[in-house]
Amino acid sequence: MANFRGAHVLVVEDEDSLRSFLRRILERGGYTVTEASNGREALERCSAGTYHLVVTDLDMPEMGGLEMIRNWLLVNPAQCFLVITGRPDRAPADWPWLGKPFQVAQLLDRVEILITKTASPTVLD
Repeated sequence: MANFRGAHVLVVEDEDSLRSFLRRILERGGYTVTEASNGREALERCSAGTYHLVVTDLDMPEMGGLEMIRNWLLVNPAQCFLVITGRPDRAPADWPWLGKPFQVAQLLDRVEILITKTASPTVLD
């Protein structure tokens, strides 16, 4: 399997402690991480960089995860997302999701699978 260490992940989460926790987990997993505290902030980052994966919460102030995804896809229809939600009944059918609470290994496995499916190893070498 290709080495995807250094892949760029955007974490979109309004809870400061969970956003910091996700950042630490992903950085320890070898990923480069940028943070946004809501969907509007994430969309501002959309034009500022390229991300191999966007990990987003659903329920956030200013702009929620689903609205952010819909708007992002207008600019970059190939973007890959992982939705994290405490409400599995609201999990989107169109995108991979992970229910809260989750195990660290579950998150890292899901991130690796999604990045492997969407990125070319030469992009990260």
